[in-house]
Amino acid sequence: MGLTRMCTMLRYKSVCRMGAMTYVLFVLALLAGWTSIHNLTSREMVKVRRNGADSSHHVHVRNEDILHNYDDILVVKSQRNKNVEPPVYEHKAYPSNHSHPVKAMPRVADPQLVVAAQGRSSSCSVVRQVEFFGQRLTLDGDPLCAWLAKPVFLADDHFVLYDNMMALLYDVTVDPACLEAGAKGGEKMEEVWGQSEEAEYLKLKEGFFTLKCVTKPAAEFGPKDHLSHWISAVRCAMNDTKTLTTNRVGGLTIAIQRYEYVNLYHTMTDFYNAFLAMLMFNQHPDDVTILWVDAHPQGGLDSTWETLFGKVVRAGVLSSPTRFSALAWAAMGYNSPLNHHSRPSVHYLEEFRHFFLSRHGLDGARKANCSSLNWLFIWRRDYAAHPRNKGGRISRKIDNEDELLAAVRGAAGPADQVLGVQLDALPMQAQLHHIARTDVLLGMHGAGLSHTLFLPPHGGLLEFYPTYWPQANRHFRAMATWRGLHYQTWQNTNNNNEKPNQRTYIPPQVAVKMVKEMRKSICGR
Repeated sequence: MGLTRMCTMLRYKSVCRMGAMTYVLFVLALLAGWTSIHNLTSREMVKVRRNGADSSHHVHVRNEDILHNYDDILVVKSQRNKNVEPPVYEHKAYPSNHSHPVKAMPRVADPQLVVAAQGRSSSCSVVRQVEFFGQRLTLDGDPLCAWLAKPVFLADDHFVLYDNMMALLYDVTVDPACLEAGAKGGEKMEEVWGQSEEAEYLKLKEGFFTLKCVTKPAAEFGPKDHLSHWISAVRCAMNDTKTLTTNRVGGLTIAIQRYEYVNLYHTMTDFYNAFLAMLMFNQHPDDVTILWVDAHPQGGLDSTWETLFGKVVRAGVLSSPTRFSALAWAAMGYNSPLNHHSRPSVHYLEEFRHFFLSRHGLDGARKANCSSLNWLFIWRRDYAAHPRNKGGRISRKIDNEDELLAAVRGAAGPADQVLGVQLDALPMQAQLHHIARTDVLLGMHGAGLSHTLFLPPHGGLLEFYPTYWPQANRHFRAMATWRGLHYQTWQNTNNNNEKPNQRTYIPPQVAVKMVKEMRKSICGR
């Protein structure tokens, strides 16, 4: 319009018509040239990724020729030159924390965490860096080392297998029509009293996962791993109308099948595995969707998932085929490093603690103050958590709560604070508020002691066992050991201390002795 007006004003219309045509042709030629160069570059990048076999790193690749829609998910690409330093993952800058945008949590930062992580010795053949709380975090420990070392590309590059433990699927369509009839999940507990545990697992038929591929992925997982069931539900289809669905979920989605979904310990293994996937693919938690591939009813830990990550979707209640740009099959909870208690160490626990507390608007900056330590008893009390325990009966309860509180208050320092709380009766944010300011946690062996993961680095754990529960169950001793916390344990050997309704009497002198020893261990006096 500007060129025509100018020509009209100058009254050289015939010349200007030729000029306008030349201008249009020139712009079209530029566009054609740019497109040619872009396509050539994309094809060369994919060719390198397919043919190269060593020194993998993560980059963004977008290539319409192979029908991938990456949506900023990091894709493994090979680099032949081993002398080139592995590049830092490309991703949008993190804010100074991971706080949930809706809840306007306070700003939290702890730069020393990243420094500590980078200082670890590493035997990784492939070392990665990711963005974590506004800084670079080096992924130099297992299981991420093993997962990243040798990715296996299957199903025409739409299925990437990592150490036979997890996988990443590109442009995959999830079809709820390929579910056998049964529970969908999300029901109120009082609506499904007596429902069997088996009824809470979705039964997938072939076609539940549809990939744009010619050859079905021949991936193998453990015989008891639900991913072996999932792989049998995958089918290939290049021109299927289901893959053209307008229902789409971009970014990274992490698919999880939960087992003991209201048990904090077992859910913690799933939280940790999802956290590892988030780190591995260098994603901000707000950009991560969680897909529950199970049919559990509503549970007390559901809202924690929604706080930790951007969105939660139930596969059982999808109304129509839905296409996911990148769908990670998370490692099975029972296969989590947290569930292997004989491991000498577990990596990324301090980062996981910082992530968990920060997403709930809390910091983990408490330091040891031996003039005033905080002691917290976790009380185990009867409560109904799932449809198979309507009466809410639980075991391993303390019989003499008030007596123990008085004894510990007398043995602790004069300015120490001693509390007793039934944590599972509180929302997660309130639970963590107690834990973040606790120096020593005390309680009977039980899932609530998973909060050991969130104690301050100088903290300690006092764990009690009844006669009928062997100390071979070392879940929380392992957590304390991995984090370098102080730890003591006591097991009842006197049957007279075992009371009705699975209550155990803990002699006050036992608690007093343990408290004094723990205080000396932390404070040196």
